Amino acid sequence: MDKFDTQEKIMDLTQQGLEFRQQGAYDEAILCFEDIIKLDPTYVDAYHNKALVLSDQDLIEESNYCYDQIIQMDPKHQKAWSNKGANLCMLEKFEEAIQCYDEAIEIDSKDDIALSNKGESLAYLDRYEEAIACYDEAIKINDKSAYFLFMKSKLLFALERFEEAIQFCDKVICIESKDANTWLIKGTSLFHLEKYEESIKCFDEVIGFEDIDHYSICGAWNEKGLAHSNLGNYEESIVCYDKVIEIDPNYENAWSNKGDSLREIEKFEESILSCDKAIKINPEFAGAWSNKGLSLYSLKKYKESVSCYDEVIRIDPNFENIWYNKGWALHFLNKEEESQLCFDKVNQLNNKKTVNFVDSITGINSND
Repeated sequence: MDKFDTQEKIMDLTQQGLEFRQQGAYDEAILCFEDIIKLDPTYVDAYHNKALVLSDQDLIEESNYCYDQIIQMDPKHQKAWSNKGANLCMLEKFEEAIQCYDEAIEIDSKDDIALSNKGESLAYLDRYEEAIACYDEAIKINDKSAYFLFMKSKLLFALERFEEAIQFCDKVICIESKDANTWLIKGTSLFHLEKYEESIKCFDEVIGFEDIDHYSICGAWNEKGLAHSNLGNYEESIVCYDKVIEIDPNYENAWSNKGDSLREIEKFEESILSCDKAIKINPEFAGAWSNKGLSLYSLKKYKESVSCYDEVIRIDPNFENIWYNKGWALHFLNKEEESQLCFDKVNQLNNKKTVNFVDSITGINSND
C-alpha cells in the first residue's frame, strides 16, 4: 500500500471510529483506531482518539497509557497533558493531575480549561487560595464562563468570604439565571451574614425552578427552614423541614433541624421523636444527639440528656457547647466534681477565663 492509499485508509478509519464512538459502539471504535496504529505507529491522533474512547468507558489507566505514548512521541502535545491530568483527577491523584496541568499550561498559557481543571484539583486538596488564582486566570481569558465564575464563588464561600462569594454568584446569575447551585450558595452566604430575609428569597428562587434535582430542592427547603428558625419563625421552619422529609424521608438534617424547632416551641416529646428519626438514619450524627439531649434537659431528664451528650463527645470531643451543656446536666444531678470537669474542658477548648457554674449565667447552649 503506497503512502497515498495509507493516508486515505487512515482517514476512512478515523471517520468510522469517530462515528462508532458517537453511537456508543466503543469496542468497534477502538478497533478502528488500533488498525490505524498498525498502519502508522506514529499517528498521534489515533492514540488520542483511542484514549478518549477508553475514558468514555472509565478505563482510565488504559486511557492514560495512550496519553503516555503520545507524550513520548511528542512531549509538547498539550491536549495529551491536559487530558491525562483530567484522568488523574478522576482517579483522585490530584498532585499528579496538577503536574500534568502545569505542563499543559506551560505549552499554552491561554488554555482556560486546563487552568480551571488545575483549580479544581487544588480545591480537592483544600488549597483554596491557589485554586482561586487559577480561576482568576481562567476568568481573564473567558469572563463569560458561568462555570468559572461559579467555581470562584464556591471557593470564596469555602473561605468564608461571603460578601465576595455573593458578588460572583450575581455574575453567574447574569449569565445563567436558573442555576440552582448558584442561588443556593448566594442564599447560604446571606444566611451566614445573618441576612435571613434576603437568603429566604434566594431559596425561594430555587424552589420555584422546574425540573430541579433532588439535592438542590431538599437543600433549598432545609436552608429556608434554618433561616426562618433564626428569625424566630419556628412554625414556618417546621413547614420547610416537613417539605424536605416529604421529598426525602432519609434527609437526616431535616429531621434534626425539625427537632430543634420543635424544642424551641416547647414540644419536647415531638422534638425527641424527630431527633430519633435522624439518629436512626445516621447514628453518628452529632447534631441530632445534641438536639435530643437539649430536649431531654428541658424535660429535666438530666441523666438521659447526659447519655446523649456523651454520644456527641464520642463522635466529636471538641464540640465545645456539649461540654458546657453536659456540665449543667451533671450539676442538676448533684455531680458537682464531674460538672466542673466539663466546664474545665470548655476553658481548655476556648482558652477563656475559668468557667465555674456558680459564677456563670444559668442556662444551656443550643446547637448552633
